[in-house]
Formats: sequence, structure tokens, C-alpha cells
Amino acid sequence: MKKLVLYFLSALITASLFLAGCTKDDTPEINDGSILPQTFAVDIPNAISHEGGKKSATEIDTLKGNDVYEHLRFFIRVGEHGAEIVGELLKAIRLYEINEPMEVTFESDDDGRVKHLVVVENSDYDGRSWEFQLTITDVDSEGNEDGGKALQLFWDRDPIRGIALLKPSNIDDVNDGEMNDAMFRIDYSEDDPFYDATMMVYVAGLPMPNPLEEPYAMKAMKMFAGKKGDIIDVYGNSDHPNALLISGNPGFNWAFVAAGNEVKDLGVAE
Repeated sequence: MKKLVLYFLSALITASLFLAGCTKDDTPEINDGSILPQTFAVDIPNAISHEGGKKSATEIDTLKGNDVYEHLRFFIRVGEHGAEIVGELLKAIRLYEINEPMEVTFESDDDGRVKHLVVVENSDYDGRSWEFQLTITDVDSEGNEDGGKALQLFWDRDPIRGIALLKPSNIDDVNDGEMNDAMFRIDYSEDDPFYDATMMVYVAGLPMPNPLEEPYAMKAMKMFAGKKGDIIDVYGNSDHPNALLISGNPGFNWAFVAAGNEVKDLGVAE
């Protein structure tokens, strides 16, 4: 899992620098008239979200209660990282005056490859119409099955809600190449009857390390996070195809429920 942590840290840095290739000046300012959403994630308290487990999986003969909790915090962190990467990309894009439907081609400073950014109005996706759609592709990969899509974002501005689809390997082909099959989907909304904001994170295709070294490695997950005042509710499940809980055939699905206080940084989980 340490390798996955390093990947996400690298991906966040990549996302924050991604659009440096199309800088208009040395110190671009954020355009207050941007049509992009200001946020696209629910922040999760550190009490229930953590960068990595306390032990290497090879050091654990049986999973004790505290070890289970540390692994759970890491799984939640993986889902949160996916939303953070989208947020960093939006922050970078906002610097370049994306305030109307437009089209931009630029060379990424990360992998030196040409990227294509398109913003259009009135797009359909997932059975409904959206006010805007943003698509970033890796030009040399547009002939691939995935169309070379690095990021697709469908959103409405009032109320704020949308869907983001992210493929890291098309953002940075050099550093994220080993994540070739990894995909993220984040559904975000500020139009929920029970919460101030919600997000649903889907992760699939994470690379699987040597099962002897990291038997609890995660292949996929689905996670909900809802914010009401200072309270964050989290629940979901994760897939661990190489894990052995007690004995028998490897592989199990880990369901989890957690809640945290954003201000007090307190949390409970099971």
C-alpha cells in the first residue's frame, strides 16, 4: 500500500501542475467569472482517513482490531484522493479563464505530450442533460479504446452537481503508466435533501502488487461521503482479491461505515 500512497501523492502534484504548458503569463490570476465548480469533493476528517496502514502486510499474522481500523482509514483515503485529484485539476484549469465554451491545445509539462481541452454546453451523460461538459484528452491516445480521455466533467452550476471521470495514465503517461487500467468516477452534489454536500467515489482497476508482500491490496472500491454541518458520514465497500481473512480461498469484500466530526477531528468506524 505504500506504493499506492506514493502514486497518489505524485498524482496530486501532477494535477496541480498539469496545465502549466498553456500558461498565458508567469503569474496568471484566478478568474472569478469561471464557469467551473469551486469544489468537487467532501473533505473527510483525518480521524477516519489516513495515508497508510501502521504495518506492512507481511508483518501481520492475523488482523487485529486496530490493524483493521488503520487499513480502513487507508481505504477511505484512497477514495478521497481520487476526488482531490479532480479538485487539483479544476484548480489548475481555473487559472486559464475557462469562462465559456472553448477549445485549447497545449503541451503538458509532465509527460511532454500534447493535450486537448474542450468545453461545450448542453451535454448528455448518464441518462440526463448537463449545463456544461469539459473533456481533456491525450492527443496521441485518442485512437485508443478509451479515446485518450484524461478527464471528463459534466456539471450544473445551480445547484452545483456533476460527474467527473478520471484516467490518470492519460494525464501523465510517464509517471502514471503503471496505473494504465485505473479509473475514477466522482459524483458530487450540493442538491441533497439530507446533506449539505455529497460525493460518491468509484475506483476500479488499481494495480495489484505481489500478494505475498501486500495481501490486503485493494483492486476496486465504492464510497459515499455526506456532509451535514460539521459531521461527515462515510460508507462503502472495497474489493481485495488476494486477501485471506481466516482460511480458504483468497479474496473478500470489505464493507465499512464511519462518521467523523470535521472541527473536532473525531471519528468512529466499523
